[in-house]
Amino acid sequence: MTFPLQPGTYWIYRGLVKWQEGGGAAEETVTWKMEVVRSMDVGRYEVAFLEGHPNDLMWYRPGKPRGVHLLVRDDNKYYLARQQVDAGSEPDIPFVESQISFTNLVLSLPLQEGANFGSDPAFKRDDAMYAWSVQEQKQVQLSSVKGISPEKRFEEYALAYRTLPDHQFVGFAPGVGFTSFVYGHHGTLSEVDMKLVEFHPGQQATPPLK
Repeated sequence: MTFPLQPGTYWIYRGLVKWQEGGGAAEETVTWKMEVVRSMDVGRYEVAFLEGHPNDLMWYRPGKPRGVHLLVRDDNKYYLARQQVDAGSEPDIPFVESQISFTNLVLSLPLQEGANFGSDPAFKRDDAMYAWSVQEQKQVQLSSVKGISPEKRFEEYALAYRTLPDHQFVGFAPGVGFTSFVYGHHGTLSEVDMKLVEFHPGQQATPPLK
């Protein structure tokens, strides 16, 4: 169970969000829930509908609803659909495969410090821009996260994705999922700094689609 995708699994994040408002800046401490509302097998792929994701908080405004996102596992790679989806839809293989692109790749396991993934295969760069890079690997105890034993130890990886207009920094612990999410835009103000405060795994997956 590298990334838990059982229905009923949920994560609660809390942190500070900042945005541009009029001629100044506004900020709010936000609690945000991400939950697996459905999961299924579609051909060779494991597919999960997530209600809520920390990236909903990019370009935040008070009252913004949680989005519904599609997470696709293809062997050891995880792709997050860029467009939001209908939680009741029945994705077929062509639709799922349309989401399998380097632009949607969010995890390539196993992670290793110093490794890069998710770059454009048609364009080689000499830097780590426009790709995910594994910045650090360390052992942690997620003792401040409700639902996780304070004695249990995890490998946690610090991931970074940098572009000219913005950056993302993500923490990931196998068996738990994303432990932190930071976003910053380098122009108009949009900043997100969320940390995992609660985690509850689900119990049973939905039967595969025929």
